[in-house]
Amino acid sequence: MKVMRKIIEIDEELCDGCGECLPGCAEGAIEIVDGKARLASESYCDGLGRKP
Repeated sequence: MKVMRKIIEIDEELCDGCGECLPGCAEGAIEIVDGKARLASESYCDGLGRKP
């Protein structure tokens, strides 16, 4: 059985680099780079998108 995950998408136009999304990602898939949130690695993302 193949499991499909929905990888998060970060809208760089809306991101102000505040870092509020980081605690919501228990896997550490999001990091702040050059003042914007970025997906560090798709392999870390479980696709849950839990809000802090």
